[in-house]
Amino acid sequence: MRHHDEGKGLNKVACPLFLAPPALYRVLAIAWLICVPPLGWAFSPGENLLVAFPKGYKVVFTDAKKGVSQIMELVPEGQTVENWKRMITVQDLYTLSKMDPNQFADLLAARFQKQCPKTEVSKLPQASINNRPAARFYFYNPDCGARPGESIVVQVVQGNGALHSVQYAWRPMPPSEQELQEANAYLDRTGLCDTRLGDCEEKLNRTGKSRPH
Repeated sequence: MRHHDEGKGLNKVACPLFLAPPALYRVLAIAWLICVPPLGWAFSPGENLLVAFPKGYKVVFTDAKKGVSQIMELVPEGQTVENWKRMITVQDLYTLSKMDPNQFADLLAARFQKQCPKTEVSKLPQASINNRPAARFYFYNPDCGARPGESIVVQVVQGNGALHSVQYAWRPMPPSEQELQEANAYLDRTGLCDTRLGDCEEKLNRTGKSRPH
């Protein structure tokens, strides 16, 4: 999968990096983000998830299970997988490729509320992504015992071969209105393309021209 970097003047190539989602919920998934070698872009054969790699962020955790899932976490420079205050998680779930995005979000909500009964769930506007079903939800957990509170905007899109998820999370304080708008603008730029259809270059360029920062 190929992803767009927010930096300027860099040649980029996609490479497989595998990560995990925010601490509130550890669900298996699949994701890729970019490396920055002097080679230029390369796409994986088939479907590719297009996600911005924000300037100032770094990969802090990756994991993968072949044919099942890959997951990736990014946090701002100066933060870690343990002490993060803002985190972006990109996921693909191959085994859930037939699941409706709203159904997946409902399963997450049930899990959150079972673990942390004070969790509040709101559905946010979400258009289809490249004509594929998609959904977006906001989860707010003010506290959960010894764990700090977390707030997460979750975007889910049903691809042809995987259920894709991108999450933007904050802790311990919920996002300000401006931060929430920035997160939604970031997620608005998520895209899907397919090398078999020959549309990846065009869609990547379109994503690059609408960077949130």
